[in-house]
Amino acid sequence: MEHEPFMTGRSLVVVEFTTDIDDESWLKFYSSAKQMGRGSKIVIISRIAKISRFGTVKHVRLNSLSHEEYSYLFKVLAFGSTNPEEHPQLASVAKDLAATLEGSLITANVFADMLRKNQNVHFWLSILKRYRNVVENNISVFGEHPKNLMDKDHPIVITRFVSLSSSSQSSTTLRLMPPHSKIDDSKRELPKVMFGDLIAGSAVQLEEFELVAWDSRIPPYKRLVNLAKYCDEEKISQDHTTSPSSKRQRLDK
Repeated sequence: MEHEPFMTGRSLVVVEFTTDIDDESWLKFYSSAKQMGRGSKIVIISRIAKISRFGTVKHVRLNSLSHEEYSYLFKVLAFGSTNPEEHPQLASVAKDLAATLEGSLITANVFADMLRKNQNVHFWLSILKRYRNVVENNISVFGEHPKNLMDKDHPIVITRFVSLSSSSQSSTTLRLMPPHSKIDDSKRELPKVMFGDLIAGSAVQLEEFELVAWDSRIPPYKRLVNLAKYCDEEKISQDHTTSPSSKRQRLDK
């Protein structure tokens, strides 16, 4: 962890951690931070829950909306300029899907973006059914909801997003790796696949690719990209007891 010397005087410094750090690196950073002027503050932001151990005040979780707040937000994102009251069936599906997502803000944006572009009740029901299957699959294999797994920097199985039945007919499973997972060959350019194309089944099956889950609609127009790869069923079983590695997030322009 590298950092520049702090300037004297009263300052506000906002630091985002995209990976976990060891205590020794933190102590070096904290020692340098003591050089800041009286009244200065440092605000730490991160998707990594373990980073909160370095705080001197109680941490604030921005991902902990109430169920009612989260459901309302998801509905607003999914409908866009469309009035939900004019589409009661879609509104009902949106409510059920919001409950299944269990409060993830990033996933809410990913799904809402896809639903907003295709406001057809059969399509929405298909997405709800597929995600419920994904949830059941991950609970069966890893014992936890996909949101909790990703929060712990653990891969999730998303085979049943691609097809409702193929996962039971194939010896391979499609895994979505934690954000910003390292690629074995850093010089290799992997093909990018849009999440909507993966759902629609129009993406060519590749052994390994970068899944573009979401494009921001507001500046600085960043995109959320995750590494996805097909693995043997045996590998999935072995990883059931593997401890998650440090969390990383990748937001590509």
